[in-house]
Amino acid sequence: EFGFLFVLGYIASYMLVTMGIFNVILAVYVEITMRSAKESDEQYVFESIGVARATRELLKKFAAAHHVFHILEDHTAELSQLE
Repeated sequence: EFGFLFVLGYIASYMLVTMGIFNVILAVYVEITMRSAKESDEQYVFESIGVARATRELLKKFAAAHHVFHILEDHTAELSQLE
């Protein structure tokens, strides 16, 4: 007498519980992935800042070397004119 209704209720509740568990697992997976992506973005920003600072220091060294080279070149030209 209640066999069909019991089976229908059992299948419906089983599907709802299965979908609910799947939804929780998927939400945890998405949360971990989003957190990892955010940390990766922050790490990329810090790495970019580090590269920019290193490039700036290297550019300063090149500019100083270029300046010294031109000073030496000017002095060499002046000395060759005196001879």
